[in-house]
Amino acid sequence: MCTLESERPARAHGEPDPGIELSVVICTRNRRELLERALESLRVQEADHSWEVLVVDNGSDDGTSACVAGHAPAYPVPLRAVVEPRRGLSHARNRALRDARGRAVVYLDDDATCRPGWVRGHASAFAQPDVVATGGRILPVFPPDTPAPWQAMLRAQPGGPAGSYDFGPEPCDVVAGGPARLPYGGNMGVLRALALEIGGFRTDLGWGVRLVPGEETEFLRRLAPRGGRIVYVPSATVDHHLTLRQVSLDHFRCWHRGHGRFIARVALQGRPLRRLFEFARQSLRLPLHWARARAARRRGDLPGEIARLRELEISAGCLLELLHL
Repeated sequence: MCTLESERPARAHGEPDPGIELSVVICTRNRRELLERALESLRVQEADHSWEVLVVDNGSDDGTSACVAGHAPAYPVPLRAVVEPRRGLSHARNRALRDARGRAVVYLDDDATCRPGWVRGHASAFAQPDVVATGGRILPVFPPDTPAPWQAMLRAQPGGPAGSYDFGPEPCDVVAGGPARLPYGGNMGVLRALALEIGGFRTDLGWGVRLVPGEETEFLRRLAPRGGRIVYVPSATVDHHLTLRQVSLDHFRCWHRGHGRFIARVALQGRPLRRLFEFARQSLRLPLHWARARAARRRGDLPGEIARLRELEISAGCLLELLHL
C-alpha cells in the first residue's frame, strides 16, 4: 500500500525562514566518519544565496548528533541535527522536509563530497521562479582495486549500485525524450512546500529494513504533473565514494533484485489482472535469463553475463514482491 506522510503538518520550528533560501540535508545512520567528510566538503562552499545544513540522524548510536553539535559553533553557515528514530531513508527525508528552514531542500548522500560550486549551482537554479526540482551530476569514485572493465560497466549504467548521474556538461530540462533522466536522491533538490503538498516520500520505498530503491523516482513522478521545471544542473557535481561492497557482484545483484520489487510495488499497484499477467511473464523469463547468463559465462562474454544477471535479478525481485516474500 502507498505510504505517504502528507497528513503530518510541518512542525512550528520547521516553518520556512525567509532569510534562508536553501537547506542542504544529509540523512545518515552510524556513518560518522563519512558524514564529517561530507561536512568538510560543504564547509568551503560559496554561494550568493543564504543556506543552512541540516543533518538527519536516523537513529545512530555512534555520536552522530553530538558530532554535528561540536562542529556547529565554528561552521560558516547554520548547522544542526535532528533525530528521526524511525528507520529508513524515506522517513529521514520526510523528517528533513518538515524541519528544514529553506525554501528549497537539497539532499546530499553522506558518502558523497561536493565539488566547488555545488551549493551555488542548486541555489542559482532555484532562483528561477519556474524551477521546482534539481538534479546535480553524480560521479562514482571506485576503490583502487576495482577492475577497469567492471568500473566501465557500472559507470555506463545511470543510477544502479554506483549511483551514476551524468548527462554531460550542459544544463537542460528533464523532459520526456530529453537527454537527462529524473534526478537521483544523492544529489537532488526540491521546493519544500511542494514536496510537503504531495505527501513527501513513500516510506515503503528506499533504504531501510529491505532495499527497494526508487523512492525519489516515484516522488518526482508525482511532483512532475504539478507543473514547473525539473532541471539537470551539471555545475552541482558530487563525487560518490564507493566501498568494495558497493562494487561487488553480490551488491549489484541485490540492488537489481530490489529494483524488481520496486517495479512490482509501484507500477503494478492496484492492478490485479496486470499482476497476474506479470507473474506469469516473469516466471517464464526467470529460467531464460539464468540460461542466457550461463551461456554468456561459457563464452567468456562478461558484459553479456552481467546484462543477463541484471535481468534475472529484476525478474526475481518482481516475483518475490508479487508473492509477498
